[in-house]
Amino acid sequence: MGIVGEWRLHHRSADELRQIAVAAGAHPANVGVGAEPEGVNLFLHVRATGE
Repeated sequence: MGIVGEWRLHHRSADELRQIAVAAGAHPANVGVGAEPEGVNLFLHVRATGE
């Protein structure tokens, strides 16, 4: 992706993704990280609090 699309990818661990969400204001209990079956791509899940 970096060569063809000139995208700069930032590979992060599940813990790093959680830290980013909490630093952005999410409550830690509302933050989760999932992955597809291969475990290559991580997905950050942040639940809204309704505030």
